[in-house]
Amino acid sequence: MLVGIAASGRTHYVLGALEYTRSLGATTAALTCNPDSVMAQAADIALTPVVSPEVVTESSRMKAGNAQKLVLNMLTTGAMIRSGKIYSNLMVDVETTNQKLVQR
Repeated sequence: MLVGIAASGRTHYVLGALEYTRSLGATTAALTCNPDSVMAQAADIALTPVVSPEVVTESSRMKAGNAQKLVLNMLTTGAMIRSGKIYSNLMVDVETTNQKLVQR
C-alpha cells in the first residue's frame, strides 16, 4: 500500500507514485487537505482532514501539515496494533538500542 501525501492534492510526483502503485495492483490512499483534488480522486482511499484557513493567505503547508502529521500518527499507531506490536497499551518486540529504552 502507498499513502501519497500532499497538502494541495496536486503534487505531480505524488500523483505519479499513486498511478504507478495502482498499476502494480496495490492499494493507494491520498492524504490531502483538499477533498476535491485530483489526488483524492485518483486514490482508492481519500483521507481529507478539514482545516481552517491559513494565517498566511494561499499557504497550504502550515495547518495542513499539522493535520496530516496527526493522521499519519493515527495510521502508524493502527498499523502497529494490527501487526501485533502492541500488548495492552505497551509496545512489544522493541529492541533496547539506547539508554532511554533501557530505562523504560
